[in-house]
Amino acid sequence: MNIGDWLRKWSELTPQKVAVIDDGHEFSYTDLNKRCDQVANFLLQKGIAKGDRVGVLLYNRNEYLEISESKGFMNFPKTYCKLPESDIA
Repeated sequence: MNIGDWLRKWSELTPQKVAVIDDGHEFSYTDLNKRCDQVANFLLQKGIAKGDRVGVLLYNRNEYLEISESKGFMNFPKTYCKLPESDIA
């Protein structure tokens, strides 16, 4: 079971339970699952497919989880690099 499977399971079992608190905003498991679906659908509409490379630069926020665990994309190989603050303009 990967994180995406876990998220879907908990969105069914406890849909209104808070999954993530980010900058004072609470996201339920259902909210987070829907947002992951939206990201996945957006990427599919843009023609992104398995094997394609997608660059993402985000701070450690809920959007990071939404992108990295979008359905259909969570099994893609990922490389995570921590950038020093000085490299981020």
